[in-house]
Amino acid sequence: MNQGLRTIFYYSDRFIATLLSIMVRLYQLLLSPLQNGLSSVVGFRCGCRFLPTCSDYALQCLHKHPFHRACWFIFKRLLRCQSLCKSGYDPIP
Repeated sequence: MNQGLRTIFYYSDRFIATLLSIMVRLYQLLLSPLQNGLSSVVGFRCGCRFLPTCSDYALQCLHKHPFHRACWFIFKRLLRCQSLCKSGYDPIP
C-alpha cells in the first residue's frame, strides 16, 4: 500500500474515532447523570459494574488503539457488562 493511501486511512480512522468519542462524551454529560439519579428511585444501583466505567473505557480505548481494534475491545466489554459476569477493575489492554 502506498504512503498516500495509508495517510488517508489513518486520518479517516482518527476522524471516526473522534466522532465516536464525542458521542460517548455526550452520553457521559447528558444521560449518565439521569441513570445515576434513577438508582435512588428504584432502590438498586444502576451504574457501571466496572472500573473504569464503560464509557471511560470506551474513550480510553479510542485514544489508545486504532478504531477497529478499539471497537472490538468496547464490544467485548459491553458483553461482559451484565449480572452473570464478575465486576471490578478491568484495565484497557
